[in-house]
Amino acid sequence: FRTNNEAISSTSSTSESSWVIYDMSGAIMASRTNNPISTYYNDTITLGPGCYKIQLYDSSCNGLYWWANPSGTSAGSFNLRKLNGVNINLHGYTTGGTYGNDFGCGYTAYFYTDWPTGVVDIKADAVNMDVFPNPAQNILNIDLEGIQNVNGTIRVIDAIGRTVITQACTEAHPQLNTATLANGVYTVIYTDNSDSANKLQARVVIAK
Repeated sequence: FRTNNEAISSTSSTSESSWVIYDMSGAIMASRTNNPISTYYNDTITLGPGCYKIQLYDSSCNGLYWWANPSGTSAGSFNLRKLNGVNINLHGYTTGGTYGNDFGCGYTAYFYTDWPTGVVDIKADAVNMDVFPNPAQNILNIDLEGIQNVNGTIRVIDAIGRTVITQACTEAHPQLNTATLANGVYTVIYTDNSDSANKLQARVVIAK
């Protein structure tokens, strides 16, 4: 994140621009606010599994670089990269060309960090959860394998982290009614009631 040379007022050296990462409950997970002008920052952000949004703000609504005033403004910039150096594409955000880094008053992107697939930690041999059909429409079948005593809860989580179905589970082959779910990608999680750290999960697509 590189701030440009535009301050919030003529008597201040604080940049007009900032960024904040929120979780889906609105809690701030990371931020870069009240920054000095013309300064470069290289922040490493660590987030747990979940759904988030990142928001950029500019109080004068001309982003980090305003193409209409190239002589009066030094260019700022904003980029996201994975730790391996690969750039992350921000849909709708332009980093190059005439309109590079001009996001106006703000920019918002929703994203998620992947949950691990398969078994997290269920103390049994050859445990697995399978969901089918995939894609599903109105009914989703679940097979829980390798669990001797099934006694838990199944939750279905949508793409922005909301729990849309919660169902008690005491059998190895339950069914879920997915008729009310909108098309999209969902995460199905089985949690053991005796130890909430013991989980199985899988992804399913709803396509009607």
